[in-house]
Amino acid sequence: ALASRSDRSQRGHGSDAGSRLVGRDRELAAASGLVAEVAAGGSRTVFVTGQAGIGKTRFTKELRSLFEAAGQDRPTTWLEGTCLSYGLDEPYLPFRQVLRQALGRGTDPLDPMLSMILGSAPGAVVPGASAALSAESLQQAVIDAFVALVEGLAAQGPVAIALDDLHWADSASLRVVEGLVAGLGERAPVLLVLAMRPETDRGAWLLRERTLASRDRSSELHLVSLDRDDERGLISDLVGEGTLPEALETVLLGRTEGNPFYLRELLRSLQDTGAILRAEGSWTFDPGVEVELPDTVERVVLARIDRLLPRDRDLLNTAAVIGREFDLPLLGRIAGVPVTSGSLANLTRLGLIEGATAAEYRFSHPLIQETAYLSMLRRGRAELHGRAAEAIEELADDGTVEHHAVLARHHSAAGHVAEAVRYHRMAALASQRVVALDESRNQLDLAIEAAGLLDPASAAAVLPDLHLLRGHARGRTGDYVGGVQDLRSALVGARSVGDAQVEMQGLNELGWLTRVHGYEEDRPPR
Repeated sequence: ALASRSDRSQRGHGSDAGSRLVGRDRELAAASGLVAEVAAGGSRTVFVTGQAGIGKTRFTKELRSLFEAAGQDRPTTWLEGTCLSYGLDEPYLPFRQVLRQALGRGTDPLDPMLSMILGSAPGAVVPGASAALSAESLQQAVIDAFVALVEGLAAQGPVAIALDDLHWADSASLRVVEGLVAGLGERAPVLLVLAMRPETDRGAWLLRERTLASRDRSSELHLVSLDRDDERGLISDLVGEGTLPEALETVLLGRTEGNPFYLRELLRSLQDTGAILRAEGSWTFDPGVEVELPDTVERVVLARIDRLLPRDRDLLNTAAVIGREFDLPLLGRIAGVPVTSGSLANLTRLGLIEGATAAEYRFSHPLIQETAYLSMLRRGRAELHGRAAEAIEELADDGTVEHHAVLARHHSAAGHVAEAVRYHRMAALASQRVVALDESRNQLDLAIEAAGLLDPASAAAVLPDLHLLRGHARGRTGDYVGGVQDLRSALVGARSVGDAQVEMQGLNELGWLTRVHGYEEDRPPR
């Protein structure tokens, strides 16, 4: 959460360890064909799609095993990144994870453009040779650097880059994905694995449509609901064949409708209540225990959380405020008690969280984190967000865009309006430095929205600068009308508070829009 969100390739399989993948024979056969094509020398892109809980992450783990087994006499490299629901405005989030894993694998020294993406220090600027380039040219330079990095790794052996939950990807990351798809040559042994939900209003889904329509080296593996035989096979794998009464099994299968995560959570819920017991290597069902089968997966998870011991529930809720991934020092600082791996043993045993390294953990599924977060009262969430912001400010050792965006999120949720404005602005500037103008504009939208909650005098003092920055960002992303509106708001505000510097910069920006793009308010741009 603080240092790196780093090497996903070292994570264990968590709650999936030891269970076979059921009902995916056709998809695995297709995946094996793709792996063979890549091993023979050729780039391929595969979209792994399906509803939440359908098993995309589990399938990708199986695909990784196939990929690594196909390396033969050449080393394989598997790099992975995860997009987060609250990371839409953190530029290059999954690719920063990929870059950190790539370090030390023959990639040193790292290209200056990619070092910039890792976001060293607040004062970092675009490398000198590139400082005069346009935003579009800089964005292409970033893509070219990623392509060169991957091709360099592929010269040593087949490479796979797997991105999970791509439906939550930021715009800058989607540009890199599209650049890799287009830029990797036919001879480069590279496999891009892109897992996502079918959320058709997301940029990732539009990227999928464009890629499948125009690239003959791309394909889709769509995971559908398990059929009844496969569901029964999964039940047998998890709690033994014949353990559940037939009537209960029928109701359970009707409730889950082929969703393996829902099915797993119901079985775990039955274990939590003691309805299913494991003793001396075998499973038994206790008919004396009342059985409840909630009608949605969220309610199943919520029921499991409600049954936790208070200390475990408090730790889980605190972790949910941090996010999908968390480390022990930060969790302990927010909780106000020392936290060790032993402190989380019960949550791990129950399959709610899983270990990554000795000090890093993650929720076993995004739905568990989301449900735990929403189960708290708003006041409790706000208090924990405030503690999280304070802890991160104390523990963070740099000022990267990653930390600015995280701090803005926590301060905003805590109701710390002035701090939220400050960090959203800092995150916007940091996004500009890594050529992520869409994310910069989004952060400024949030900063201006938060500034509206300040007292009138404080709002008047900060809004001119925020409108100036957003006008700049809009003008450089083609939104000339919006850019002019923001710049005129900046001028009015600056004059009302006597801010000569913002007024001068606003006039310069308006002049730039007119001179470079021929934009005037009375007529459209050339």
